Amino acid sequence: MNNLNHYQKIVSLANQAAIFLNQSNYQAALKSYGDALKIAKQLNRTTLVAALLNRSGNTFQAQNNIQQAVIAYETALQGVMPTGRVEGNVAIPPLSSETVLATIHRTRLLNVQSFCH
Repeated sequence: MNNLNHYQKIVSLANQAAIFLNQSNYQAALKSYGDALKIAKQLNRTTLVAALLNRSGNTFQAQNNIQQAVIAYETALQGVMPTGRVEGNVAIPPLSSETVLATIHRTRLLNVQSFCH
C-alpha cells in the first residue's frame, strides 16, 4: 500500500469514527481512531498522530471518561510540543494534568453558563 492509500485509509477511519461519535457509539469511535493511529504512527506523522489523539480525547470526554481524555490530550501535546521547549525568548513550561483538567473544567463551566443564559 502506498502513502496515498494510507492517508485515504486514515481519513476514512477518522470519518467513520466521527459518525460513530455522533451516534454515541464511543467504543466503535475509539476503535476507528485507534486503527487510524496505528497507520499514522507507521508513517511517522507526528502531527497527524497528535490530531487523532486529540479526537480520541474528545471521545473519551464525551463518554465522561476524563482520566483517559487527559491521558490522550497530554500524549498528543507531548508529541507536538516537547516539554521545556523554547520558542523565541519564551520558555514553554511542561503541561501538567492539572492544567488540562482545569481547562476542561473551565470549558464545561462556560458551556453550562452559555446554555443557561
